[in-house]
Amino acid sequence: MRQMAFKPLAIRSIASVTIGGSIGIFLAFHDAGVFALIAQQVITSCIGLILLVGQSRWLPQIKLRGTDFSEVLTFAPRVGMTGLFGFLASQGDTLLVSVLLGSYATGIYSFAKRLTSAVYLVIGSSLLKLALPAFTEAGRKPEALRDVYLRMFGTSLFLMAPLLAGISVLAKPLITLFFGLAWVPAAPVVALLALLYILLAINQLNDNLMLAVGTPSVSMMRGLAHTALSLILGSLLSALGLGLSWVAAGFVLAGAIVWPWPQLLANRHTNLSTMKLASAMKSPAIATLAMVAFLLLTSAYLPQNALAFGAVVIGGAIVYFVAHFFVMKTWPHSYDALRDLLHRRGVVRPSA
Repeated sequence: MRQMAFKPLAIRSIASVTIGGSIGIFLAFHDAGVFALIAQQVITSCIGLILLVGQSRWLPQIKLRGTDFSEVLTFAPRVGMTGLFGFLASQGDTLLVSVLLGSYATGIYSFAKRLTSAVYLVIGSSLLKLALPAFTEAGRKPEALRDVYLRMFGTSLFLMAPLLAGISVLAKPLITLFFGLAWVPAAPVVALLALLYILLAINQLNDNLMLAVGTPSVSMMRGLAHTALSLILGSLLSALGLGLSWVAAGFVLAGAIVWPWPQLLANRHTNLSTMKLASAMKSPAIATLAMVAFLLLTSAYLPQNALAFGAVVIGGAIVYFVAHFFVMKTWPHSYDALRDLLHRRGVVRPSA
């Protein structure tokens, strides 16, 4: 990642997932049961490691140097704690649902989470992997950091917001058509978790910025506050007997409450004004609202078949891009993520 060599990383991911998944499916068809999933995970990880070592042609060696070692000891615990709290913030909700609401609610919640997390993992997480090296390359120059931040922020929202909003609005017909009526109770949870993953993507971008500018403790404290607040709100709403959807709403509310603090710090490090941030949000926000309005109007009359569902999805995509072009025509100085995606190649780099 530091060398911007993303082709080997892509090859490693594609090959390991394909081979591991194929073996897992083979074992599942031969009555391996849950061990098919275990084999799939272990084989995918092992192949990924082998390919990464083979392609990088580098093996770690132990060379203890006083200054370097002390810097690592100072920095590593903070990064590790940031990762730990980030994991708890993203996975602790499932554990809490399991403890508070039982196995059935956990199954419904996990299903809803898989639908929404797929968008984050494929798009948001992939883009955010570019953020840390791009921030590091920008140094601590506020103008360069602001340029990278706005592009990452605007592009992530441009790609994630319509997909998550579309899944939320069409959750019930989507689940009914492709997964069956047994999973329909997950539909309202999907809408809530879509908001959670947008907040998660923004928080992850801010965490990467804090690491790049040398303040990892902010990310650690943000993760701790998010985890603690999620546990408190989730437990409280569960104790009131309000059901799974309200517990999920508590997790979303925790993310929303914690978000402003790291966002203000990120704005300060990048000299980013509220108007500039709004410029990056304007097109995705307005275009997504237009698309949601179209989907709400048409989904009410949607026949229960895949052809009609596909037509509505295509129509929603058309409305989204038309609205985007309208925003750029009306406010030409707004950040145009689509133009950046079409004209830029390779990693997003700060302008000179």
